[in-house]
Amino acid sequence: MDDRTDRVLRRIEPLLTGCKYPLKIRYSGSESWENVSTGAAAKGDGRFAEEEIDGTMLGRGGLLSAVEGRDMPRIFSRNAHQVSDREVIILDSLSEDMGSGDMLITFMDMDRYRGHNPGGYLSQRASSAGAFSLGMVFRSRPLPDFNILEELNRQLLALTTSFNGLVAVPREVLIKGRNIDIAHLIRNLSDMAFTPGIVNLDNADLMLTSRGGSILVMTWGAAKPGGNKAVTSVRDALSRPLCALDLRSVRKAMVNVVGSGDLTLEDSLVAAEYLRRRVRPDAHIIWGVSIVDDMENEMEVLLILATTPMELLMHWYSTE
Repeated sequence: MDDRTDRVLRRIEPLLTGCKYPLKIRYSGSESWENVSTGAAAKGDGRFAEEEIDGTMLGRGGLLSAVEGRDMPRIFSRNAHQVSDREVIILDSLSEDMGSGDMLITFMDMDRYRGHNPGGYLSQRASSAGAFSLGMVFRSRPLPDFNILEELNRQLLALTTSFNGLVAVPREVLIKGRNIDIAHLIRNLSDMAFTPGIVNLDNADLMLTSRGGSILVMTWGAAKPGGNKAVTSVRDALSRPLCALDLRSVRKAMVNVVGSGDLTLEDSLVAAEYLRRRVRPDAHIIWGVSIVDDMENEMEVLLILATTPMELLMHWYSTE
């Protein structure tokens, strides 16, 4: 298998357990979605028990073509790098399954520019159908020299116009094999988008955070029982390889706190305030909170941080 995005997706596939929503994926060379999981509460063919759900998709709520019913949000994952004369026909066919409430996540390798056009085309088709489209870009190679940063900046700015949100995955995550971090991030993202919360964050908030040519960095953290769980969970999120950016460049941020029954609004406020003290003073921060009864950790937090593509690339270049 030559395509790097295919390899990334195949590593993530067996790790996306516990997702409550149907999942579907497409690898390079395929002309259809592959039904990976029907979701815990979805109507489907019953091939997966609730505890066996394996998600190979990235995506937002209802982009699953082989799942019965349109009432459940679904998650799709798409490799963007197959380019041929038949690509438009294939993408048009794939987009027929998309509708309002669905989420599409497309992986793109920044070193392979030719995949960006079909990825953007499918994203625009998904958006026109009412779905939410998120792009995930990564670099599999180190930055060769400083002169390439301007070209990469132009690429990323162009991609921000094709997706509802564009997420950057640091190369260090791929080098160190932190696939579990990406899988857990996807699960948290889908839970935030589709699970009602006490203070709810959804895709509309994510689109607001993404506006203005911003690129997103997403990370998550967890706190075990004891101590200041709000501070511990945010500190854990900021220390992960996913969070490879200069916090002083963060212009907007989302803080979604998930916990067990004893979670309070004060916990979410403390988490948001802890982050506020570490980003630029004029950063706009919104927060949400949800209760989940069967959590393994006492508290988890999903951080979505927005910066400019050039500021992110400069940080990557200076730390590689």
